[in-house]
Amino acid sequence: MLPLTAQHLQQQSSLPSSKYAKKKQHVRRLMARMTRPLWIVLLLVILYVASWIPWLVHTLSSLKTDDIFFYKSKINNFFEYEVTKPYKLHDDFIGNYPLLQVLQDNYEILHEEAQHMVDIAQKVPTLHEVGGKDFYPTSKTKWHTFFLVAGRMVHENKHHAPKTFEILKGLWNQGVIGGSVMISVLEPHQHIYPHWGYFKGFEKYHLGLIIPKNNADKKCYLHTNLDFSELDPEKRDMVNQVDPSIFTGPDTYTYYWKNNESVMFDDTYVHDATNDSDEYRVVLFVDVFRRYPWYAFYKNLAGPFINAIAYRHPWMKEKIQHLVIP
Repeated sequence: MLPLTAQHLQQQSSLPSSKYAKKKQHVRRLMARMTRPLWIVLLLVILYVASWIPWLVHTLSSLKTDDIFFYKSKINNFFEYEVTKPYKLHDDFIGNYPLLQVLQDNYEILHEEAQHMVDIAQKVPTLHEVGGKDFYPTSKTKWHTFFLVAGRMVHENKHHAPKTFEILKGLWNQGVIGGSVMISVLEPHQHIYPHWGYFKGFEKYHLGLIIPKNNADKKCYLHTNLDFSELDPEKRDMVNQVDPSIFTGPDTYTYYWKNNESVMFDDTYVHDATNDSDEYRVVLFVDVFRRYPWYAFYKNLAGPFINAIAYRHPWMKEKIQHLVIP
């Protein structure tokens, strides 16, 4: 028997591995043949759904105002699912929304330009003047609202707060914020009546920019009540008729603004605000797209989509025209 050479040994050792490689290639070809129809079906489904988007956008953006408020409750029910409790007023949100840290990191810039808002406060419209009874029914409150985002970046107002605008534009481009962003200026000894936000796909972010005496005397505060069901349905859209005692129950949370401190809450729950000081109170309001768990990823996609449709509506476009400050 002839001795085996090193070449013979190498050829024999490679036989099992070559057989394994052929089997592996065969399995791959088989899987590719099996999955190819699935990819084709998925592509057809995507194209079919996409073909309906223009019709859906046109239909929703043509709804009458009464229909909008009807569908609002249906849409909010869709976004309510998976919202854990308590999840209504919290200040430990940076872990979920790390990009918002840029606002506090640039507090000095925001504070400086907020002071300009105080200087021109009488030129800045109140929320009632901006949207009438649809946004804020009462004209009694001297609550001035300077908008930098309203479904789009409001470039017409950039010259009043250029640095703040650019910081917000970065968040806008990253898909963090939508809806509206405004610098809220509340005059001394004013009370913002109890009211509700419209869209549960957002969370409302507040950052204190100019808080009198840094709230040492606790004269600037926000109330929010979690038990919406207790309110008389006939009064839910009549903010100046809501009984203030609703903010004395066990479901009430109170937050005292402070300079360069932030809070986030669900503004679809009833809330109000007060400035009992002798100076102007200025807070940055930001609508932040609510983040859902991985298994509800479709809601993370639906939020920006619904927001885009809402701001295409003629009713909303008409309101936006009143936001611009020369």
